[in-house]
Amino acid sequence: MTRHTIQDIDDLIAVAHTNRQAQAKKGLVDHRGRWVEPTVPKPGEEPKPPHTHPSYCMKCKKKVDSITDKVEPTERNSHRAIGKCPTCGTKTHTLMNNENGVKMIGEMATTGGTA
Repeated sequence: MTRHTIQDIDDLIAVAHTNRQAQAKKGLVDHRGRWVEPTVPKPGEEPKPPHTHPSYCMKCKKKVDSITDKVEPTERNSHRAIGKCPTCGTKTHTLMNNENGVKMIGEMATTGGTA
């Protein structure tokens, strides 16, 4: 077993930090250092605009237009939109009435979203 000096450990930490900064510039990691899949449209295909719904982010403490992942019906004749905060990526939930929920499900179905 090899013994590492403090200088060796400091060098390894510096290299890891530099790699993370380089990956963040390329858009491969988010602000927390977690791996993010790059979203690149296929050749000849235009990127589809994400579906959004207004919600309140508990982490950012402000109202945001969350990127809708899915819409699901609830037991009480309403719908729940589940999405992510565009700023920090925190999961958000929004309750909406049956009319708006059905309309959003229809929009997502026609443009290729998940309902």
